[in-house]
Amino acid sequence: MNTRHPEAAKPRATFMLPSQGMLRALDRAHEQGFRRFLRDIGHDKDDHSHRCRASTALVVLKDGLAGNELLPDYDDPYVAAAYVVKYHLSHCIMAYWAFERLFAHVPVPNALYVCDVGAGTGAARVGLALALSQRGESLSAIHFDAVEPSAAMRDAGSFFWKALPRSVKSHVPRCGYREGDAVPEQLPDIRDDALRVVTAFHLSLPWDNDNWVGIESAQRSVRSALDLVFPHVGVFTAHSGKKDALAWVVDDPARWDDGLSTKHDLPSDLDGVRDRSQFYTACAEELGFKVPDGSPVRDWSCHRFSPPSGVLLLQDRRAEQEEHERQQRAEAERRAEAERQRQERERREQALAYKDQGVAHAGKGEYDRAIRAYDQALRLDPNYVEAYCDRGSAYWSTRKYDWAIQDFNQALQIDPQCVRAQYGRGVANWSKGDYDGAIHAYNQALRLDPHCDRAYYGRGVAYKGKGEYGRAESDFSKALALGYDRATVEAQLAELCRERAEAKRQHREPWA
Repeated sequence: MNTRHPEAAKPRATFMLPSQGMLRALDRAHEQGFRRFLRDIGHDKDDHSHRCRASTALVVLKDGLAGNELLPDYDDPYVAAAYVVKYHLSHCIMAYWAFERLFAHVPVPNALYVCDVGAGTGAARVGLALALSQRGESLSAIHFDAVEPSAAMRDAGSFFWKALPRSVKSHVPRCGYREGDAVPEQLPDIRDDALRVVTAFHLSLPWDNDNWVGIESAQRSVRSALDLVFPHVGVFTAHSGKKDALAWVVDDPARWDDGLSTKHDLPSDLDGVRDRSQFYTACAEELGFKVPDGSPVRDWSCHRFSPPSGVLLLQDRRAEQEEHERQQRAEAERRAEAERQRQERERREQALAYKDQGVAHAGKGEYDRAIRAYDQALRLDPNYVEAYCDRGSAYWSTRKYDWAIQDFNQALQIDPQCVRAQYGRGVANWSKGDYDGAIHAYNQALRLDPHCDRAYYGRGVAYKGKGEYGRAESDFSKALALGYDRATVEAQLAELCRERAEAKRQHREPWA
């Protein structure tokens, strides 16, 4: 699901209740589960003290959730029972609608993980089962973490769940369901393609009241759950006036999707089902869960299914996470490249130090030590052209001409434009007596640098060795013109004249 542009048109949602048959099934399960829970806690409808606890729990619950008093003691089974009376069915319907909206934006996945924060009496699990049942969908894997500190609340919800029709519960298999009093530290073993969702349908908290007892714990739970499922989605309900406060709790108000507000999308009468039901009448008249006369708390027991009056918030951070991961990869690549370059600089600096040592040894005539230093330089930097040329020169000085030629050839493989390597190859070939090989190498050097005076000089010496005195004399003249050492060139010219004269004396015609 992609985050829409804030100025984009927001689609209008239509709230659809489950079928009438499903509503009746919920009503029956509500009554059965509630009665079984009261039997489990030992409630006696004929005991006046028990009936007083029941009616008082309704008032305490309403005042506590309104932020007028301390947080209700949810470990009190009567408060848990009052919660079932007041909120459970409406929260189940809200959870059903929330999952319907979620699956409308994110297609029903193959696998799902839900972390239900403040699970209360388990409305999220019921809503998910209803949504999947209405769609006729079944998931291959569901993992459900119900985070509810109160054992009494968990027990009350479990009696309702057991009373649900098997045809509904089958869409949310028992396996993978865990209950606990805190958000787990890590995800269960889920499939890689599982959609991860945070729900909070029971957290009807005064989020904007920092003085309210329990707000810090609730905030930590929400943050922990979002961190657990990041970068996937969070689905919440909150009173519209407290939406900004809830968004502030998770530190990212801009990411909440305003297009999923329920404020204008729900019919006020929920298809006319806000009527009196046998269950609520029985609760009020038979079991004692009735607001005392004269209490300022309104008796809501006549309303079977209250319409969701809050705001549904949907958060999807997958696109943000993808960008975050892309930036992390880019940063990791940048750091890796910087580290590679640093190490490369270090190797080159060390290689340069060894090469300089080799040059110093060669300057003293210590060619074996020079060669060992060049070996170290090339071990650190196998592409060090200058080190190959220097080692080739050292090999030449020790009359290892073939090894010298190998080094000059290696330098040319790395840098075909290296004039020094072509020149060195020419010198080594001449020293072997391979004048043609030398001339070829000097030709290549001059092709790369037409002003290389020593290449002209070396080629002239090679031509002279072949007896091509005219070409040799021409090359010597060019070398002299380009600034080569005059005394050296004149010595070669003088020797050339003697050899030419000797050739004439022996009646041997010199080359032109």
